[in-house]
Amino acid sequence: MAMSDSDGGTRKQIFTVSESSFDKNIAADKGGAIAWLQVEENEKGNQFLDVSLSTFTNNEAREYGGAIAAESDARIADSDFIGNKARLNENGRYGNGGAIYAKRSLSVDESYFENNTAEGSGGAIYTDNYGINLQGLASAQDLSRSIIRSTFKGNKASKGGAIAILTETDFEPVKTVIDQNTFENNTATQSGGAIQAEDDVSITNSDFTGNSAVTGGAVNADFDAVVTAENVTFTGNTAKTAGGAMNIGAKSTVNLKNAAFSNNKVGE
Repeated sequence: MAMSDSDGGTRKQIFTVSESSFDKNIAADKGGAIAWLQVEENEKGNQFLDVSLSTFTNNEAREYGGAIAAESDARIADSDFIGNKARLNENGRYGNGGAIYAKRSLSVDESYFENNTAEGSGGAIYTDNYGINLQGLASAQDLSRSIIRSTFKGNKASKGGAIAILTETDFEPVKTVIDQNTFENNTATQSGGAIQAEDDVSITNSDFTGNSAVTGGAVNADFDAVVTAENVTFTGNTAKTAGGAMNIGAKSTVNLKNAAFSNNKVGE
C-alpha cells in the first residue's frame, strides 16, 4: 500500500490505520505493507501516518521498512510487528528497518517487535538524520522521535539488532527518547546488539537482557553520539571483541546514572 500526495498543493494529509492486519506483503523497494511517501517540497511537515491496534507479520521490502516505510511523520501505537524483513537490494545496499523505517518524526508507544530482521541496520526500527536541514527537508528542531513502553525480542541486523539510530556529521543531530522498553535476545552481526546509537539518544527506565554483537552487546555508541542512560539494567549481554554491555567510540559521550550491570561478558 503506497500513499503520496503530488498535486502540488499544500495541505495537511493524515492516513489512519487501525485494527488492521498485514501479512506476507512484499515490496520491491520501500514498505512491504505500507509506504508513506512524501513527494512535494511544500508537503513536508504536513503529512502524518497514524497506526494503532494493528498487526504486521512476515512482510518484506528490498530496501527500507519491511513493514512500514515512513518518509513523513509517523505515530505507531499498540501494534505488533513479527517476522518482518528488510533485504539488501540488487546492488547489495540499504536493507534498513526490518519492521519500520522512519525519515522524519516518529512516535512508537506500547508496541511489540519480535524476530524482525534487517540485512542492513535496525532489525526492528531504523532512523537517521541524513538530509536534515538540507534542501528544506527539515530542521532538527521540527522533529521529535520517541520509542516508549515497547518490547523488542529476538530481532536481528548488521548494526542495531533492535534499533539503529544512524547519523551523518554534515547534518543536524536529532534526539531520540527511548523510555520504559525491554530489549531481550536481540542480535547484531557487527555492532549494537540492541541499539546502534550514532546521534543524541536518551535511554531511561529500560532493561537489556541477553543481547549480543561483535562490539557493544547491548548498546554501541559511535561517531559523535551523546548517549544518556538512566535507571537502566544490563544483564547477560555479550560481545565478541569489546563492550559486553556497552561499547563507547572514541568520539562518543555516554552519561550513566543509576545503571546496573550484571553478568555481561566479552569473548566467545
